[in-house]
Amino acid sequence: MSCDSIILICLAFAAVICALAVALWIVDERCAMWKQHAEDLKRRIWYGNPAPNVVIFPDAG
Repeated sequence: MSCDSIILICLAFAAVICALAVALWIVDERCAMWKQHAEDLKRRIWYGNPAPNVVIFPDAG
């Protein structure tokens, strides 16, 4: 194997790892978004909160 082919193989391997890292980051962001959506929905169902981004304290007041 020549030096050029080894460099190309390393670059291809690095590109695959970068693509995998980006894909995992996107999946992680989507999971976090859906988890937050589920928490907001649960809060609205249990506490009747019309604004999902407002933190409410049911014991206060």
